[in-house]
Amino acid sequence: MLLVDEADEGFANVYSTAVSIQNLLPRLRQRHLVLGISGVVLVVAWLVPLTQYESFLLLIGSAFVPLLGVLVADYFLVRGGRYDVSALYRVDGDYWYSGGINWLGIVVWVVGVATYLAVSGLPSFGIDSLLPWVEVGASLPSFGVALVLYALVGRLMSDSVRAEASRQD
Repeated sequence: MLLVDEADEGFANVYSTAVSIQNLLPRLRQRHLVLGISGVVLVVAWLVPLTQYESFLLLIGSAFVPLLGVLVADYFLVRGGRYDVSALYRVDGDYWYSGGINWLGIVVWVVGVATYLAVSGLPSFGIDSLLPWVEVGASLPSFGVALVLYALVGRLMSDSVRAEASRQD
C-alpha cells in the first residue's frame, strides 16, 4: 500500500525537476530530462544507504528554516509588509540589493544554517550536536537567530540610510 501511495509523488517530483531544468535550458527535450533524472535518482537511491536519510532531512531543514526566518524578518519587520518591486529589477541595486542579491540576507541565512547544524549535528556522518542539552530541536533556535539577527541589522541599516538621505535633502 505504501509503495502504491507514494508512487505518484515520485513521478511528480521527477516531472517537476525536468520542467525546472527545462526552464533554465529550454533547448533540452523534456522526455530526455525525465529519463535522465529518473536514472540519476535510481542510482542515488540504490547507492545511498537509508541511514543517511536523517542527515539529508537535517540538511534540508538547515537550509529552509533559517531562510524562512530571514524572509519573515525582511518582509514584516524590516519593510513593514511591503516591497518596492522596481528595486528588485534594478541592475545597480540599492542599499539592500547589490547586483540583484541581498547580501545581508545571505550572510544572516548562513549564520542561521550554522546555528541549525550546531544544534542538530549530523548523526549519520558522526557529527554530534554542539548543544546536546537543547531539547527543542534545531528549527526554533535557527529560525529565531535568523529572524532576530536580520531584523536588528536590517532595522539599523534602514535607519542609517534614512538618516543619511534626510541629511542630503
